[in-house]
This record gives sequence, C-alpha cells and structure tokens, in this order.
Amino acid sequence: MKKVLIFDYDGVIINSLPVVLEILVKVGPKYGLKNVKTKEDLQDIFDNNFYDGIIQRGVKKTDITKIIDEFKQELKNKQKHIPLFEDIKEVLDELSKKYTLIVVTSNMRTIVEYFLKKYKISAFSETLGAEDHVSKVKKILYVKEKYDAEKYYYIGDTVGDILEGKKANVITVATSWGYHNKERLAKSTPDYIFDSPKELLKLI
Repeated sequence: MKKVLIFDYDGVIINSLPVVLEILVKVGPKYGLKNVKTKEDLQDIFDNNFYDGIIQRGVKKTDITKIIDEFKQELKNKQKHIPLFEDIKEVLDELSKKYTLIVVTSNMRTIVEYFLKKYKISAFSETLGAEDHVSKVKKILYVKEKYDAEKYYYIGDTVGDILEGKKANVITVATSWGYHNKERLAKSTPDYIFDSPKELLKLI
C-alpha cells in the first residue's frame, strides 16, 4: 500500500524543548509574549498551532516575521545542545525504504534542513516549514495534493499537531516522547499513540 508519512520535527525527531523554552524566555518579551516562563507554559502554547498560541499570548501578527528571524539566529547559536531522540534516525531510514517521508513543522525549513544534514538524515523527500506557511493544515494539504498515496499519516508530539492533522483529514499518530505526555495527547483522540520511536515501525 502506498503511504506518505508526514513528520513533525521538534519533539518527534529532535529533543528541543529545553532550548526552545530558553529562547522564548529570552526573546519573547521583546515582541509582547507574556506568561511563558516554565516548561508547562510552553506546553500550553502547543495545545494549538504554535503561531496561533504565541499570538494569543501577546505577539502581534505583524511581528511574527521578526520573532521568527531572531528565534532562528538563537537556534543556530545553540545547535550543539539539541540532540536526536534515541533510535529515531534508524527508524526513519527503515521507513523511507518503503514509504515517502515528509517534514511538516512550525520550525524554519532552513534550520531543519541544516540539522538533518548535520545528523546525516536523508530519509525525507521534502521539508515544509514556517517559510512556506504557518499553518500545518495548509502544508499537509499541499503534501496530499503533490504526493499520490492511498493513506496519509501525520506524526506529531502535541495536541496542536493532532488537531491540525485531523483538520487536514489524515491519520494521526501521537508520539509521547516529545512536548506532550501520553495522557494529554489522548485527549485529542489520535488514531495511534506510540511511546518510543521504534513503535513507528508498526506503520509498515
């Protein structure tokens, strides 16, 4: 069966939560971001689309490009401190032998492609990031239009990911090793919940 597996990046492939929190605490207040000081505050943002979440907390739509640019530079400076999740590279390599893999992320495409190259991950056919659209729904729909398949999956680690996957009418796979835990993810009623990267091989 022809399948397309669409992956979120942060919290699924790389363990970026501590660094993302550190950056938002530093740069967010410049752009009006309020009440983001703890891990729990950051997790709350990801109950929805990330950009909708920061707008709800005070960032103006007109400042989104500015905060993205500054966030991108800070992320580059901290690249050495962002590790891959254990086993994820091997799992991606295995899945890509059979299916088309795409990244759809709120992160910047250029940053993601840099990290994929750094970690020698060549499993993905395409990466769609914030430069392409802030809505994951729009990006997933683009993938569905471009890549012919019988089934499409969106694999994400937050409630927001699952909700956007549902809006795009794809099969949703929640991964509990990222930003949101299993209990929180379950409330968004994904089609699957996996607790380790190796469980993704069940999609074969």
